[in-house]
Amino acid sequence: MGLTATLGTITFPISAGQAVGLFWPAAAFQVVFPIWFGIFGAIPGVAGAMLANGFIGDNPFLFVVPNAIQSCLAGWWFRYRRLDPRLRSSRDWFGLAFVGCVVGNFLGAATGVTESYLRHVAAGDVQAASDYALNFLQWLFGNMLPCWLLTPLMLKAASPMMVRGPFFCQRFFGAVDRGPQEHMRLSSLNDLPINGRLMMLVLLAGLLPLYAVGALTVWGTLSQAEFLAGSANQRAAYDDRNEIERHAELLRAWAREYDRPDYDEQKREQKLGEWRSRPNAFDQLDVTHAALIVPQIPTQLLRVFREEGVAFFMVRAPDRLSGQRLRGAARLPSSPDQVLTGLVVWRVEQSGLGELRAVRGYVVLDAEGHVLYSRGPDALSGWNPPEAIFEGQPKIIKHGGQRWHIAEAVTDYLDLRVITITPALAGRSRALASMPNTLAVLINLAIFGCLIIGAAMARQLADRVLELADRVRAAGGTPGALEVPVRGRDELGYLAGTLNRMSHDLDVYVRELQKTTAEKERLAQQMELARQVQQSVLPKRPPDVVGYELAGLCLPAYEVGGDFYDMFLTRDGRVTLMIGDAVGKGLPAAMFMSETRGIARAASLDGLVPDRVLAVTNRAILSEQQQSGDFVTMFCAQLEPDAHRLSYASAGHNPPVLVQDGRTSPLNLGGFPLAVREEGDYRLFRLELDLGDCVVMYTDGVTEATDPDSRMFQVERLAGVVRRHAAAPAQALVDAIVAEVRRFTTGAPQSDDLTLLVVRRKPADT
Repeated sequence: MGLTATLGTITFPISAGQAVGLFWPAAAFQVVFPIWFGIFGAIPGVAGAMLANGFIGDNPFLFVVPNAIQSCLAGWWFRYRRLDPRLRSSRDWFGLAFVGCVVGNFLGAATGVTESYLRHVAAGDVQAASDYALNFLQWLFGNMLPCWLLTPLMLKAASPMMVRGPFFCQRFFGAVDRGPQEHMRLSSLNDLPINGRLMMLVLLAGLLPLYAVGALTVWGTLSQAEFLAGSANQRAAYDDRNEIERHAELLRAWAREYDRPDYDEQKREQKLGEWRSRPNAFDQLDVTHAALIVPQIPTQLLRVFREEGVAFFMVRAPDRLSGQRLRGAARLPSSPDQVLTGLVVWRVEQSGLGELRAVRGYVVLDAEGHVLYSRGPDALSGWNPPEAIFEGQPKIIKHGGQRWHIAEAVTDYLDLRVITITPALAGRSRALASMPNTLAVLINLAIFGCLIIGAAMARQLADRVLELADRVRAAGGTPGALEVPVRGRDELGYLAGTLNRMSHDLDVYVRELQKTTAEKERLAQQMELARQVQQSVLPKRPPDVVGYELAGLCLPAYEVGGDFYDMFLTRDGRVTLMIGDAVGKGLPAAMFMSETRGIARAASLDGLVPDRVLAVTNRAILSEQQQSGDFVTMFCAQLEPDAHRLSYASAGHNPPVLVQDGRTSPLNLGGFPLAVREEGDYRLFRLELDLGDCVVMYTDGVTEATDPDSRMFQVERLAGVVRRHAAAPAQALVDAIVAEVRRFTTGAPQSDDLTLLVVRRKPADT
């Protein structure tokens, strides 16, 4: 973590905001480690950032709070919301992507930029709002995007191993003791899990040599840091000196060109326009009276101006954002009262400061040592440049409790001394910037070392696996014949012991299976007989009723079921229709159903009306009920064909669907299920049937049928099927309902008995 953070921060000589954007490998670790190891995994996220800041010479405690937020939030959220690091559900993915990658980095970036703003306010150096906004976006997206790319891959690849390890924290602030039996036993190498061995081999063969050689490389590089800082600082001074000399020579040459005797005023104006359009020259170029310019030239530079005919001095730019400007003035040889003036941006005020970004101070002096321009941090306040020229001999000074590199460059004929100042620690950043190439070589060597050691380890594992395979193949399919030697208590040792136990258990299981197979066959025959018996008591075909169509169907979920329906003629010419559903499924429900059906059929044959049939049946089965909790829902109806009247009563059954004029509606019902209470409050209702009217009776096996996503068929879907097939014959309507239920539940097993009973008055009496 520390190596990743350090490399991401110090190997690119750019601004601090962009350096944060290069923190990307460490940003991914800041999310992953706390998810696995809780607060213990959040510590490297903060310590790595502190180490990186210390390497580049900044305060190690800089941005500790933002890094703590980024390191802790994801791990705490995973524990608080009980999310799985293996990312098995959409909740886990959402928690990682939104909280770990977006919210954590957003809060960290906002806190970090706020801290930077407060620090600048305290130093009296407040930047523009756009600078803080840019730093915020660089921090946010520089960390968030790699988190999106790397953290899912790391969690999916390694979390299955981590959650089974002894260091995985089930709570964010500490791991849960899982008991002595679940702790890793490291008493011998054979007991160490295979993944633990591989992790140790990767550490020994890869990371330790990498850190060892890397440390030696860093030590050797840092020993040259002072020299590198001094030489880079000297080069910065030379660059600034050359900038002044280049513009001075250019201004002198243009003044001579402008003053040519063969030029008229039009030619001179044309030359000025041409020179003004040249890039990297002068922002402003003009010819003015010397009396307006000479008073602006500092006294120390007037001698140079009179002797050399050219001078450069600092002026304040009109707008604050442009900073200091460097103005040059060159006399015209034939017109001493006129000067050619040029205004340029001195490179020290530009955003790009060259390859050494740590130049903190600039001082410009004349030949007598008078300060013409000075800029530097507060730590350099009160420091005076050396009086003697020391060009080519960089110095190290101590001031304000710090060590500083100073370097000097002197202009050839303007007698200006340019002094640049950098912190002594700046050389560390430049020295470490040469590390990536070396580290790339070391990382490749580490990868090859891991591959070699890993191949040897894989060969050892392969030999043991092949031995297991040979033993299993030799044992064949004979139960109890497998005997595998157990070597060690690692995963392969556990597998060998498991195979031995499995072989023994298989032998016992085969013996038991032989005993139970005959019993199962006998029970299957009895269940088949029970199914045939139950199907035999259902109506073979509907009774013939003039002007009406009847149809019914019962599909049990198992061999036998708890649903039933019945339709038969009584002596007075009425047609009795019954449908019921006993609680439960299978043989107990079928027996309860058979008893209820028999009692209700006998009561109907005695001429009782539907509500009396239900009341008699309720009292009868209550007196015979053997087990509390058994009950039956039932719908009983009697059709009077001549009067076209349907009398009906319900014992807690599903309301049948009535179809009239193409519209569907449920029948008005009431009453308690049978065998619940002695007084069931069964009421008798009557319904007049017109031509084409239809009544569809059903059990909950229709409306509560479920698809593979556990969604129910429901009454609304049943009513829709009935409306679409309202004009079809009764049997066709039954077939259409069954087909729609099967289409809806495709891929899901039948969960309950399915029973339908339809009575329909024909469109025309025949």
